[in-house]
Amino acid sequence: MSKLFRYLVAVVLLAPSVALADEVFAAEPNPMGQWLMLLGFAFIFYFMIWRPQSQRQKAQNKMIAELQQGDEVITSGGIMGRVTQIKDSCIFVEVAKGMTIQMQKQSVSSVLPKGTVTAN
Repeated sequence: MSKLFRYLVAVVLLAPSVALADEVFAAEPNPMGQWLMLLGFAFIFYFMIWRPQSQRQKAQNKMIAELQQGDEVITSGGIMGRVTQIKDSCIFVEVAKGMTIQMQKQSVSSVLPKGTVTAN
């Protein structure tokens, strides 16, 4: 008799909490909250990743388009020199007196101030 009594007490005491749990889990998520979360991630992605990278790329393209003969440059490989000749997609850079190398324009990482490179 005591086992049956314990079982009935447990059922009576747990029934309301089980019923409430079913109601809580049966509720569907708010679609507006999901859209706001998605828009928030898109906002963060745009302003922290995509836009700054786009601005850096525009500045790099502008710098490459404005390269002139006589500019002193440093390449992405760390080579410093003076631009001696410019063609469509490549430039010729003098790294020492009488030593000129040919490279792609895209390899130029920055233009240095005049007088930085001294050819020996």
